[in-house]
Amino acid sequence: SDDEYEEAGGRIVHRRIEALAAAELVVGIGWVRASDVSALKTGAVVLSLHRLDFAPSGLRSAFAASGAVSVSADRLTNGGGSRPVIDRMSELSGALAPQIAARLLESSGPGRFGILLGGVTAVAPAEVVVVGAGRLGLEAARRFAATGAKVHLLDNQLARLEAVSGSLP
Repeated sequence: SDDEYEEAGGRIVHRRIEALAAAELVVGIGWVRASDVSALKTGAVVLSLHRLDFAPSGLRSAFAASGAVSVSADRLTNGGGSRPVIDRMSELSGALAPQIAARLLESSGPGRFGILLGGVTAVAPAEVVVVGAGRLGLEAARRFAATGAKVHLLDNQLARLEAVSGSLP
């Protein structure tokens, strides 16, 4: 309830501008609006998937004028130097690749035949080429192999290919 929330230290406001003006940390998925940034107090941190180097100039100007700090979640690293947000996004993208490919390879009209990734009796499986043996490419290769497709994994770093050579059929 609202009362329990406030008893735990939360503060309920009824306008977006009030929430932004009081915030020390704003967490978002997409782009923040320049008008939102201008409402932030100096030193407030915006953690999001946006990157200011790709942002419209008005948004960059708003951050500069506000004194707020923008942190792009994809730039966060853990103690070992890896990027956990990028790692998870890459795994998800790799896992989705066979689903998207299967949809695109379906027949799309009379007299047209689609391609079945895994093949069936008397029909050879599709041959799939995955370029890059990084986290995304490796996940995609694994998922394509799981459909029964014949997978070719390419990378310009021999060590990556050697590291995964036994893990793919």
